[in-house]
Formats: sequence, C-alpha cells, structure tokens
Amino acid sequence: MTSPGCWRTCRENGGWAFLGRLDGHLSPKRVSELLSEALGPHRTGHTLRHRFGTRVYSSSRDIRAVQELFGHASAVTTQRYTGLPDGAMRAAAQGAETPSPPPPRGDLRGCRRRGRGHQLPG
Repeated sequence: MTSPGCWRTCRENGGWAFLGRLDGHLSPKRVSELLSEALGPHRTGHTLRHRFGTRVYSSSRDIRAVQELFGHASAVTTQRYTGLPDGAMRAAAQGAETPSPPPPRGDLRGCRRRGRGHQLPG
C-alpha cells in the first residue's frame, strides 16, 4: 500500500514520482541507471524484479498473487520472473526417491467385484 505522503508528493510535483531537472521528471531509462548504480555490480532493476517475484512466490506459493502484483496478463509470463525457491528441486527429487507408504487397509465388506459381493472372513 502506498503511503498518503507519497501521493501528496506526486500531486505537488505535477504527478511525477521521480523529479528531474529538464522535463519535470526522470526518464525510465535514467531511473534504471540510478537503480543499477545504487544496487551495485551485476544488479539491475530487472534483476531486482526477478528477485522480488521469487521471494513473493516462495512465501505464498501463489502464482496468481505474483501475477497481479506484476500486472501480467498471463501466468506464463509471471513464471519467467519467479525462480524455484532454494531446495525445491532437492525436495522434489527426494520425494521421488522415498517410496510412498502403502494405502491404509480399509473395511472391504460389501466390496463389489465383477458384479458379486465379496466379504472378508471374520
């Protein structure tokens, strides 16, 4: 949720969130450059977006929520922005290695097989 102070500042500055010296606002390219400088080497606004998507998905496991936050029309696009959480592939592989326990045995009395009723002894 955006704070009321942020909206007030934007209204006071002609609707611009990032003021510049020339046209009243900073261009998207300049905002990206400033963000890259602030984030450090090998990090950009785009990598920050990927990281944000992955963190939100890791905590919620709700791809639709991430899709809405990003404003994507398709969840397929959103999947490109979300990475697998740490350990997700290892957990999936370990699940495949561990045999599933047999299903619990239930009361089979009255079970129909080939049209005949079968009952367990006892």
